[in-house]
Amino acid sequence: MIKKLVRFFCVSLVIITCVGCGEDMTVFERKPFFSISVEGHGAAYAVLMNGLTVYRSIDREIQVSTKIHVNHLIVSGDNEIKILVYRDEDTGTMPEGAKVAVNLMLRDFDDKDSKAVFGLGFENGHYYSSREPGNYSTVNFDKSDDGKLIVKELDVKEDDVWKKIEFASVNAEFNTSLPRWAFENGDDLPVYTSLGRDGFNQERDRLMPLYEEIQAKISAQDWGWIKDKFAERNREYDLALYRAPGETEKLLIKSFKNVSNPDVATPLSLKKSDGSGKYWGAMDVTMRESKFMRMTSRSKGAMLFYNFKDGSGSEYFDVVFRRQGDQWIITR
Repeated sequence: MIKKLVRFFCVSLVIITCVGCGEDMTVFERKPFFSISVEGHGAAYAVLMNGLTVYRSIDREIQVSTKIHVNHLIVSGDNEIKILVYRDEDTGTMPEGAKVAVNLMLRDFDDKDSKAVFGLGFENGHYYSSREPGNYSTVNFDKSDDGKLIVKELDVKEDDVWKKIEFASVNAEFNTSLPRWAFENGDDLPVYTSLGRDGFNQERDRLMPLYEEIQAKISAQDWGWIKDKFAERNREYDLALYRAPGETEKLLIKSFKNVSNPDVATPLSLKKSDGSGKYWGAMDVTMRESKFMRMTSRSKGAMLFYNFKDGSGSEYFDVVFRRQGDQWIITR
């Protein structure tokens, strides 16, 4: 059975009492818990929330029905859902019969039932928005002239670098009780695919050592360094998922300790096996006009990948950076 750690936030949560949550407050203002629902088949596609890829399907044949927690990506203000659909490799056209539906779902943390806030989809060769542009009530989600949920127009465009890709996005404005995240103050990053092959490879070779250093520190069991470098990520996950302070750090260190034992797991090399010393990873090029950077691979997904020696499977760790000036900071 494959053993995987899925971005750490798919684990049990610690419930914290919400102080001052009055009956007149909306779910946006109490203990909001946001997730992205994805339903799809017949296409290769990716789903992005506020610039970060949260789901990718490369198998056109499988039927997908899943939810991904995204509290750690939601901001007060403008929020964007974007889907990327790959054209058919043989015909160069959008895939016939493909259907993808993506919605931002919201519930109170202590409740089970979710409601769709806004979303978009792809069906019969066309994109659509799940809500008409306009103002909506944050109580019942009905249209309202003075509603504080503001849904924008659907935007569709072909990628100007990779013609085999189309993007569609919908933005919506709303406020929540979630804190302001550090990545909101991060630098805007370039569209890496616009740099050309040489520029793209140069950027990759500058960024891959960041992952190599993390891998080395895990092997050395340098938990003080790990705690320091992952501090922003761990602190903000505690807030986003209503965990006790320090809970995410404990979960992270526990997982890293497991794979750091050379008798238990073997890390996947980040360099090519041809002896050239060159890195084989690539930047996640599904992200455009983003504040996030992650390295990825077509075959393995996340760059930090460990195989268990007993043959029980593997475990991977997704690490996402933001940039602040000349510093790369682990933020997700």
